[in-house]
Amino acid sequence: MPGAGEYPVLKLPTRVLAIERPADDVAVLRLQLPANQNLQYRAGQYVEFILRDGARRSYSMANAPGNLGDPPAIELHVRHMPGGKFTDHVFGAMKEKDILRMEGPYGSFFLREESVKPAILVAGGTGFAPIKAIVEHAIHSNIKRPLEIYWGSRNRAGLYLPDLPPEWARQHDHIRYVPVLSDP
Repeated sequence: MPGAGEYPVLKLPTRVLAIERPADDVAVLRLQLPANQNLQYRAGQYVEFILRDGARRSYSMANAPGNLGDPPAIELHVRHMPGGKFTDHVFGAMKEKDILRMEGPYGSFFLREESVKPAILVAGGTGFAPIKAIVEHAIHSNIKRPLEIYWGSRNRAGLYLPDLPPEWARQHDHIRYVPVLSDP
């Protein structure tokens, strides 16, 4: 069965194409991949960023491998953790055209395509990133198995892409979305 180790782990430079802020404490990064290297991954997997001091920080790709755009880029969702080495940089000093070093793909979280059983996809906060990639992949690949998405947060602002999951559910009969708020 395919999974972790299916695709080669690569060390790549990436260039920051765009930084969007859908919420005060969430950044959506689009990182351009090198033209001469093809990053292959399964929706749901993650990459590690190698910081200047050798420390690493892991983030799941939020776009499906078939949805990299032109130029090819991966999307990451980063929550600001005050005092965090990487997130303080993302929210303080990072700008478009900056170069980051990353390594990946890693992980065995992905949709088992051979199954027709319903999949229950549960996420909290920016843990939505790999769920987004998996749902995009399922739609792009015409996978019709039932998908139930539960995305939780303390408040509405934590569901930082509020229109996307309901839109999936409206457009696709096999997708159901349930927002979960602890302080509605």
